[in-house]
Amino acid sequence: MPGVISLSSDASTVIITGGVSLARVRFHFDPSLSSAVISYEWQYRKGADLWQTGGLIDAEMLDGGGDVFGFLLPVEVGSSYTIGVRAVSPVGASEWVESLPITASAGTYAAGPPTPVSAIGGAGQISVTFKAPNVGAYNAMEIWVRPSTIQEPLPCCSGLFTALQTPS
Repeated sequence: MPGVISLSSDASTVIITGGVSLARVRFHFDPSLSSAVISYEWQYRKGADLWQTGGLIDAEMLDGGGDVFGFLLPVEVGSSYTIGVRAVSPVGASEWVESLPITASAGTYAAGPPTPVSAIGGAGQISVTFKAPNVGAYNAMEIWVRPSTIQEPLPCCSGLFTALQTPS
């Protein structure tokens, strides 16, 4: 049988492809002690829904810590997911081992820089325009400002602003 299943879903599990960020759940577990195991079958369920087939993981697919691992994606941020795994050998399969549920998250991560950026300054004010990153979980951008003649921000003349995304 596989070991206890651990789940994570945060900024470290987000995958960015084609300019789009996808939340996912990473799962890992200790491999079976049986040398006859050739793969692991996994399944998942969202909330209390029915179990869905996840696929097969080769028994030799180990991470740097020696655990068998896989990813469930795409997932819906804020929804709960549970993973089930069983060991498969030429003579059959073990009992299912279930994880505790996890709520999918994209965590807090730095999205790519906005482009294009246009800034127009005036006396005591600045107008900044940019296209928000194409990321489903994007909801804010931190912008640090400082006088252009100073190399490092100074507490007396710098500030942190949060620009909220305006729905199109």
